[in-house]
Amino acid sequence: MALRKHAITFLVKGVPSMSTVNEDGRVRKVAEELWFKVLEDFDSETVHNAFIDYCIATRQLPLAGEKYRTCREQKGNTLLIDACIKRIVLSAQVYYLPDRKKERVAQRSPFPRLFAALLFLLSGFIAVALWILFPDLRIVVLICVAMVLAGGIYQIKMKL
Repeated sequence: MALRKHAITFLVKGVPSMSTVNEDGRVRKVAEELWFKVLEDFDSETVHNAFIDYCIATRQLPLAGEKYRTCREQKGNTLLIDACIKRIVLSAQVYYLPDRKKERVAQRSPFPRLFAALLFLLSGFIAVALWILFPDLRIVVLICVAMVLAGGIYQIKMKL
């Protein structure tokens, strides 16, 4: 009876915080109670959303996916089941997969950028020296500077 009261409270008030949910199997029992509510009122999006929200909040998305896959096998593809499965998959991607961009930023070292900056500075000094010392080769120096700048812009676009 207490689980049923907790499930109904969840439907009315929303997702409980993880601190209020005991880890002794109560989470799964409440999810099962909510799933029974879904089966009782299958055409109501509110009940489906409450079940999925609870599964997201308590990290029970595998259970939700299992329930909806079984339901799809029994009832066939309906728009509501497909929408719920898409929401579960999207939530799993958002909440459970690591953020690849943060991984790349964390792994990136500042040394390649520093090396590229020093290389540009050195090539600039060499270009100025060649420009002053060899006035007959100024067109060659301009072509070399243009090539180095093009390579540098390419490296900046690739973000090293």
